[in-house]
Amino acid sequence: MWSTASAGGLWGLLIFLLMVAVLAFFSVWVLLILLAAPLAGLYRVVLGRSWWVEVRRGWATPHLYEKSGDWAASGARVQELSEALRRGEVPAANVGITARQP
Repeated sequence: MWSTASAGGLWGLLIFLLMVAVLAFFSVWVLLILLAAPLAGLYRVVLGRSWWVEVRRGWATPHLYEKSGDWAASGARVQELSEALRRGEVPAANVGITARQP
């Protein structure tokens, strides 16, 4: 039969193996996410997918969303919008809110 000491050792081994399995699962999950994020960005840049530019009032209030084309075109549009905002020219809202003057 099993002695008390060996039964305690068996439970310890089972808990240890469970912890190793959980750690291995989450490690693989994190590695897949770390691999997928750069690949998704590279996919969008290389294949010329459309990028969206947004203007917000504060942190959370959306003001304008527009499709701007590829990576270079979106960068140029961001520069245009930021220069207009610096001059005090607020673009027309297109997300269902009214534009307020600063």
